[in-house]
Amino acid sequence: AVARTATAKWGSQMLTWAATLVVARHLTPHDYGIVALAGVCLGALTILNDCGLGLAVLAHRELTERQLAQLDALAVLVGGIAVTLACAAAMLAAPLLGTPELPEVIVALSIVLFMTALRTVAIGRLQKDLRFARLALAEAVQALSTSLVTVTLALGGSGYWALVAG
Repeated sequence: AVARTATAKWGSQMLTWAATLVVARHLTPHDYGIVALAGVCLGALTILNDCGLGLAVLAHRELTERQLAQLDALAVLVGGIAVTLACAAAMLAAPLLGTPELPEVIVALSIVLFMTALRTVAIGRLQKDLRFARLALAEAVQALSTSLVTVTLALGGSGYWALVAG
């Protein structure tokens, strides 16, 4: 399991580095700046979105299936609130930062907050059950799909949307 986990993590890292080098040659600093500004705007919401639910699953081994389902529902609710706050912040960000493209990027990236909320309890359960090889495989699939989407769109001339979609 350790060898599989290490292989998946190193392979993912190498793939990500290679994709970054390809993408960096096709995007402008402006493209990276737009996505970085959106990342700053979403940073605090990312922390709120986690709110320790995954760690609660890991720390409290005696949780019943019903309690895990309740935690899952709470994570989805928090994710929905985070997306709503991100969309509200997006409308304020453009005039404050003088970047008209920013609201659309923030709204698009806020979807990640909801997707993260959907997987919070599942990841906590995998960690609790010491299923690290499975977690590493999921991370490797995520890195592969992210790299493929980002590189494909960057080569296709999509600009900052390549980073957003990835």
